[in-house]
Amino acid sequence: MSAQDDLDYMREMAEKGASAPLGGGGVFLWWAATITAALFLHHLIAVGALFEPGWSYLILWVAAIAAGWAGMFAIIGRARADGGTVTHAMRTQNAVWMAAGLFLTFFAFAIVARQVTQPLGVHVFDLMIAVGTGVYGIAFATTASVSGKRWLWLFALLAFGFSGVYVFLLGTPQIYLFAAAGTAVVAGLPGVILLRAK
Repeated sequence: MSAQDDLDYMREMAEKGASAPLGGGGVFLWWAATITAALFLHHLIAVGALFEPGWSYLILWVAAIAAGWAGMFAIIGRARADGGTVTHAMRTQNAVWMAAGLFLTFFAFAIVARQVTQPLGVHVFDLMIAVGTGVYGIAFATTASVSGKRWLWLFALLAFGFSGVYVFLLGTPQIYLFAAAGTAVVAGLPGVILLRAK
């Protein structure tokens, strides 16, 4: 194989990578559905429409996080079994979202640990919404930059905007209702678009 053949092969692979579907739509949809449902249930608990506050929050969120991770690994396992082209953009996307998920999981458990040892009030959990949505924005911006899928920047900017709005709703039960809608838009809609692009 000549040097020109090597260059042609590399160009072909790059073109395939640029035009290949990004993937991850199923994971986005799963997390969006899981977190949206948990946020809505949290709102119902906070306004006294469902269960008693206190341990209900902890049980709800531990179950949501466990379901989120379990579903995500099941979806990823099925995608790997199906095969397909794995591009640099896909690897970057997987890495940045895995890192985001790990950070938010550890951050959530750190808040729980602080609440158990030195309570700061139940509204400290509201911080997870603003911080988590901001992290979504960073992950979307990274994915958009590496993949060339510029439309993902819209969702990065939406995530940053929602994160700022949530700061003004800290300490109110309405933050969880707004966040449920925001999560459906910021995480669910990109999932739908990515699935349709397959």
